[in-house]
Amino acid sequence: MPDLMDFTKKSIELLNEKYADEGFIVMIESARIDQCGHANDIACLLNEMEEYVEVFQYLYDWAKNDTETLFVSLADHETGGVTVGSAIISKLEDKLAYYPNPGPPDWNPKDS
Repeated sequence: MPDLMDFTKKSIELLNEKYADEGFIVMIESARIDQCGHANDIACLLNEMEEYVEVFQYLYDWAKNDTETLFVSLADHETGGVTVGSAIISKLEDKLAYYPNPGPPDWNPKDS
């Protein structure tokens, strides 16, 4: 049975063959992460997150070779109450950023 990596590689292959000159948009979702979170199934969640990291790395490596590729990775929401512990947050505080408005703090949409 194909997994997320199989679908990802095939999607990129087919889209790149047909639309390499025009460019394309592809959205790849690891939906099982959400399902595992809702079920509060930490073993399932960790397994799915590991698969996501592998897919992320594959896509990142593919995209970094093209100067016209925008690569975006995000989470739409959290489920199941899984959080990064406060001990970790305090160690990473200088590396984390939260922007309540679109774009980084010095971004002005009028400049775009």
